[in-house]
Amino acid sequence: MPHPVALTAGAAALGGALLLFSIVRLLALLNDSVVATLPVVAGQDVEFPQAGDFVLHVEQPRLDTPLDRAVFSLRDAAGHELASSPSLFRTTRSGLVVARISVRNFKVERPGRYHLTVDHLPVGRDLSRCALIFTRPFGLALMLWILGILLGAGGLLGGTILSILLIAGKLR
Repeated sequence: MPHPVALTAGAAALGGALLLFSIVRLLALLNDSVVATLPVVAGQDVEFPQAGDFVLHVEQPRLDTPLDRAVFSLRDAAGHELASSPSLFRTTRSGLVVARISVRNFKVERPGRYHLTVDHLPVGRDLSRCALIFTRPFGLALMLWILGILLGAGGLLGGTILSILLIAGKLR
């Protein structure tokens, strides 16, 4: 039978590997899901390479929310407004300087060029540090990678603590 320290050290190593793998995959998921990054203007065209569901995110300075009252709509070439809904379970990605939050979900029926309209933009505000970002939905995958991070951290921490206690003679 293997020594208990070997088992707990192995659990810590596996937990660390799962933690690292999950973090790398989570960051790749967030970066690979981006379809378009646009400046904040009242109206502009955006190209969707394929049909499907897309999520509009607002990226703005962390402690400033100039786009909190903005209203977004997307129209096809014929001027018909696309079906959309507010993001009920908003995903947020924050750094030290900026935060990105999902605000609206759009259903794009056909690939092609669409016109994005932003109403109720603040007058006289500098929006150069803000952006509008379209992504593919990633909610379920995001939750699974977060679960992997939690399990990996638990294995790393638990295996390390148990190994230390076994080496110190506090556990038998």
